[in-house]
Amino acid sequence: MKPTYTILALCIAGALASAPLHAQTQRDLGSHQHGSASLNVVVDGSIVYIEFESPWANLTGFEHSPSTDQQQALLTAALEQLDDADSLFKFTGGEGCTGETTSVVDTLSSKDSHEEHDEHDEHEDSHADLLVNFAFECVDIDEVDQLTVNLFDYWPGIETLSGQLVTASQQSAFTLSEQSNTIDLAVSR
Repeated sequence: MKPTYTILALCIAGALASAPLHAQTQRDLGSHQHGSASLNVVVDGSIVYIEFESPWANLTGFEHSPSTDQQQALLTAALEQLDDADSLFKFTGGEGCTGETTSVVDTLSSKDSHEEHDEHDEHEDSHADLLVNFAFECVDIDEVDQLTVNLFDYWPGIETLSGQLVTASQQSAFTLSEQSNTIDLAVSR
């Protein structure tokens, strides 16, 4: 019987010790940094999948439900631009790639509008993020050299894009900025 209690005690101690770590991980998943966004690119056969995630503040300048006509116009314009995948991403080399926006997860539009917030409460309670998925069909993927990311042209609130490129032969990390906005796809062959 004694070994059973020892094993049980170790399991309970391990679970209690990991609780703060689990709580910190949950907080980190919901946090973000203004000016930063992420971009993941996956090349699968002739399809290039792109996942873009950003705080809404990078695109609209605010993270709460629109409370003025001007804010609503900014939100609508951003959503319309996100629906134009071919203007946001350009491929060079090959016979071309055409894309479409496949999904938009918009936490800003789903937020409740609150009339009264002090600045601290609004900052704490209204972090709204955006997750957009794109898919591009490339006629001759083996000849595509680069992917130019034009997100900086439309939203100057995006200062850096960090992400990963995943292909059948490699996985690499990258950081993009307005001055350096291309991903070399030729090295993945």
